[in-house]
Amino acid sequence: MPFGFQWENPERTVIRYSAQGRWDWNEFHKNIRRSTLWFDEVSHPVDAIIDLRGGARMPAGAVAHLRSVGKPHHANSTGRVLILGVDPEIQKHLGAVDGVYRDGAREIYFCDTDEQAQAILERWLAERTTSKNP
Repeated sequence: MPFGFQWENPERTVIRYSAQGRWDWNEFHKNIRRSTLWFDEVSHPVDAIIDLRGGARMPAGAVAHLRSVGKPHHANSTGRVLILGVDPEIQKHLGAVDGVYRDGAREIYFCDTDEQAQAILERWLAERTTSKNP
């Protein structure tokens, strides 16, 4: 499948969307919608990783399509997204500053490596745990 998704961890608090080979924006959006069935299976917040590094190339229109990323598509969606594989020029056109885009409803981090993404996920988990235990 050119664009798929899977749970990133056994707790099902993070979902990973991955591009493989040649893919297009239709497949991207279709799988985001399809994944909402998985969000129905949990009753807690879910963060997302979008990994575009396995794709053969970035399809045309990246800025327009990536603008929709992080918009709540399900009640369990946090609006926090890590994106791997987007070059700095596209990040700039999206309005990211130092690899981060925030607009109140969304928090999008652009990462170069899985290690960077994991460090941010760990911070988000710590924040979630701290907010539950004052």
